[in-house]
Amino acid sequence: MPTLRILVFDPSGIMPIRWAHWALYLPVDDECDSPGQFFGVRKRGFTSSKTQLDIVSGFDIYDCEALQVHAEIEHMNVSLEELSAICQDTARGRAFNLAFQNCQDWVVEVVRKLEDTLDLPKRVNVRELVKSKGYKPVRE
Repeated sequence: MPTLRILVFDPSGIMPIRWAHWALYLPVDDECDSPGQFFGVRKRGFTSSKTQLDIVSGFDIYDCEALQVHAEIEHMNVSLEELSAICQDTARGRAFNLAFQNCQDWVVEVVRKLEDTLDLPKRVNVRELVKSKGYKPVRE
């Protein structure tokens, strides 16, 4: 099974770097980094406070100018079906708030649920992983 990755995208020009958009990415197979399946969340609409899940098949990490980092989450080998189910479950009915329930928090929530579901003994500090790649999360 392929290894799950975190994607970090450059925020728009007016936003500080700590507001970078985070998403999850699973390559099609473990022999090749790209293409793969993209899982990300955003606000459902300008005035909405709900989370919208975006799933993109055939996403090419090497053909995305805004992508700044793609970091493997060691020992997080997951099937597309498992990841998809947990991403959908985590996004369902979830509030979205730029400060406290944003895309970065959603990625952390999904990784924790995967660790619990897959009964992984090693826990990943997602925010520390992203910080080790030179990006500071919104909340520390």
